[in-house]
Amino acid sequence: MSDQGKAGDPVGGQLPEAESAVHDDMQIVLFQLADVYYGVDVGQVQGVVDVQTITKVPNAPYYVEGITNLRGEVITVLDLRKKFGVSEREAGQDFKLVVVGHGTGTVGVTVDAVNVVMDLAGEVIDDMPDLVTNVSEDCFLGVARQEDYIIVLVDLLKVVRSMDTSFLDAAALDAAADIQMVPAG
Repeated sequence: MSDQGKAGDPVGGQLPEAESAVHDDMQIVLFQLADVYYGVDVGQVQGVVDVQTITKVPNAPYYVEGITNLRGEVITVLDLRKKFGVSEREAGQDFKLVVVGHGTGTVGVTVDAVNVVMDLAGEVIDDMPDLVTNVSEDCFLGVARQEDYIIVLVDLLKVVRSMDTSFLDAAALDAAADIQMVPAG
């Protein structure tokens, strides 16, 4: 009897099927950096606001734009373009602030545009292909296939947690720690 044809035997011509991850449906906030679309789970987003005055912070990491006053609270503003290695925003180009909560309070993340809140079916979500990036791989949850474009799904809380915020004033961090993120209903 020949060994050909046994399951898993490459000589037999039948390779075992690769296991594909099953993804849950999700609701995302779709935003843009340059020409790339990103999606973040709505439960991570506390709000989207127009950027007001940003005050620079001396000796901050390259991806920190500075701080701003958001409804009476001073929050850190992080530039996602810089963190993701995307070309710098043109002078005078409008941008939005996506407000997210994390372990030490609230942070604003700059994005070029916030497009829409949308539902994604699990069957259009694929695992993230292998790639080289300056952001921890676990910050990227996968990609969602759309008719004309692909959405990179990102965990903004993990992105924020991966950033060095040790330069911030401890008192400001303590005051911000009282804010809790409330998941979208």
